[in-house]
Amino acid sequence: NGLLSALPYVFMAVIGTIGGWIADWLINSKRLTVTNTRKLFQFIGHWVPALALLILAYGIDCGDYIIAVVLLCIAVGFNGASFSGYQVTI
Repeated sequence: NGLLSALPYVFMAVIGTIGGWIADWLINSKRLTVTNTRKLFQFIGHWVPALALLILAYGIDCGDYIIAVVLLCIAVGFNGASFSGYQVTI
């Protein structure tokens, strides 16, 4: 139970770290401005979890617990992309 409870937050730490590297690369290579990079990662950090939670609520059966855990990992994990969005200014 402890592993399953911690798994979404492990994904959030991994995706937040990888997202930070990608955001720095996008800014340093002048592919996107700082503002557009933060908007992109904020978009990813909110819309991917929203879609995963909608699929979780309406798209799967009650007995598909493995799919439910995967969708929760996606929802919480991609929330880590917002660390390269507005949370970097805090």
